[in-house]
Amino acid sequence: MSQKSHLEPSIAASILSSFLYSKRGSPYFCETLIAGLDSSNKPFLKSHDVLGAGEGDQNFAAIGTSASTLYGLCEALYKPEMSPDELADVVSKCIF
Repeated sequence: MSQKSHLEPSIAASILSSFLYSKRGSPYFCETLIAGLDSSNKPFLKSHDVLGAGEGDQNFAAIGTSASTLYGLCEALYKPEMSPDELADVVSKCIF
């Protein structure tokens, strides 16, 4: 990063996962979310638990105390290849 090079989101997720796992004896009590575009402009999304265990390839993610409720809602409302307006509508229903 000191050379101002681009860091792929998948590499950032791997680094974060290793870092969180290295602190498993006294973990940081946070769940993390990495989102971005890779070098081919493909969306990337990955969430980690407090020990650095990451979810696999994800179309959506929810973290925090309401994650279990939000996953059910997201699974019910999300469809692949949604338009930006449809996706904004789904996100607003999940958040509010």
